[in-house]
Amino acid sequence: MLKIIVCFLLLISGGLLQLDIDKERQRYAASHDSTIFSTPQSLLANILGESRTLIADVLWIKVDKYFHTHQPGELHGQEKEHREDEGHSEEVGVTEIMPLIRLITWLDPHFIKAYRVGGWHLSFNLNRVEEGKKFLKEGINNNPSRYELYYDLGWVYFTIERDYINAARYLEEARARRVEDKYEHKSVLVMLASSYEKMNQMEKAYLLWREAARVDPADPIIRERLKTP
Repeated sequence: MLKIIVCFLLLISGGLLQLDIDKERQRYAASHDSTIFSTPQSLLANILGESRTLIADVLWIKVDKYFHTHQPGELHGQEKEHREDEGHSEEVGVTEIMPLIRLITWLDPHFIKAYRVGGWHLSFNLNRVEEGKKFLKEGINNNPSRYELYYDLGWVYFTIERDYINAARYLEEARARRVEDKYEHKSVLVMLASSYEKMNQMEKAYLLWREAARVDPADPIIRERLKTP
């Protein structure tokens, strides 16, 4: 039943929106994310109505199962080796799961977990960083009041691109929003403090380490950083 639903929705989004997809392909001719990043939300909303979010939840179960049965390191290794003996290329992760994640965000543009997992998968597992950033930015545009995607995008800029200016920019946006989870709140502050340290803005960094200490006074790394002159 799940496969039937997926095929049906992919036919809708791929067939009835071919003109929109062609426009996207022309616009982003230099990249290979045109089919992944077309946006037929309005069509799916009109056809499926309120049931689209329920379908998104059902599809997410398949995504969640996929990542529980494929270790990120193993998956990346498979792609890196091209898996030629099985007829796979390094795009195996995209062909297996990214279209499904893309479909979930079409069905429910407020599905934060799908944007987070998709952005991470593209950026870190598949080494398609520009597409990962674009996917996260789309999620931010659809969910501007949520901190999570700002944080994830800041993480990509910090760890992969070593672009500490943009890392701090997005982490500041995350910090300005409500973060209920104590450890995620601390992570935002730690990453932001580290970004300012990389830019040699030590006063800003120190104030952020102090703020992080108020969130988790027992954290040994934070306590050590506050000892640094």
